[in-house]
Amino acid sequence: MINKIVKMKRILVILVAAMVCAVTSCNKEEVLNSKESVITTVKFAIEGSEQTRTTAEYISGFGFKFSWNDDEQVYVIPAEVGNRAHSKFSYNADKGIFEYVTGGKLEVGKKYYAVTNSGLSASNIPNFNKDKLCAIMELMANGDLESLPMVTNIFTADAEGTFATFHHLVGVVEIPVTGTGDLWNIGLSVYKSSNKNVRGKLIVNFDGDEIGTVEQGNGGYNETESFEFRYKETSKLTLSSTPHSLFFPAFPGVYDYTQMKYMTDGENYSVYTENLGTLTVERGKINKKSTPVTIN
Repeated sequence: MINKIVKMKRILVILVAAMVCAVTSCNKEEVLNSKESVITTVKFAIEGSEQTRTTAEYISGFGFKFSWNDDEQVYVIPAEVGNRAHSKFSYNADKGIFEYVTGGKLEVGKKYYAVTNSGLSASNIPNFNKDKLCAIMELMANGDLESLPMVTNIFTADAEGTFATFHHLVGVVEIPVTGTGDLWNIGLSVYKSSNKNVRGKLIVNFDGDEIGTVEQGNGGYNETESFEFRYKETSKLTLSSTPHSLFFPAFPGVYDYTQMKYMTDGENYSVYTENLGTLTVERGKINKKSTPVTIN
């Protein structure tokens, strides 16, 4: 009888142990699945670049090479009409990945798209994904090449390693200048153009999972600035016989009448060059004027 009780106890112990293992295994599986169902790190690349984004380094004969700044932020948005939630991710330069900061976490198997910082300003948050699936980006006034608007195609969050590529939405105009004197607050103005504006808001529509049509939003502007020489107090361009290239971000399109705008020492008003002729701007490319502009 004692032996039977001992055996029964052993059986019970074994059964209890088995049940504990089963429960523990189940809990571990639930925790594992819970961890795998959300994405906290993402990798982003940029089209046409060996690096990924925003320190704009100009390489002669190559163009701009981009790399992400440490702590640079991007936003990931659900690819759902009517869903205007967004998640913020920040770049960790040491790890080479974007890490989750705030907002709803990405769920495995769901579709999203991502925008750069110029795509989620306070002025356009109420509009994106409101009535249709779209991204609303903005080319800012300061001509900052480190803040060009970019957006990804729609991608699916993947537990094995979520990855997406950012695509340029604007181009860059390169104008070499020569002459004498000092200039600052240098801008590019367009008139009589087939495009409404040279900067402002862009509405990116999706065609399936791909970037589709890109249209200009309301309230655009016909001038864009060179970030390098914006203010007399901080930077001036001293002209010489050696051409110095100025770079102006601009919407893609054909501009039929263009001028450069600038300020000179001792003057408080803007000076305009003669008509520079027609400029064609292609998305994601540097569009260079072959003949330098002489300013005296």
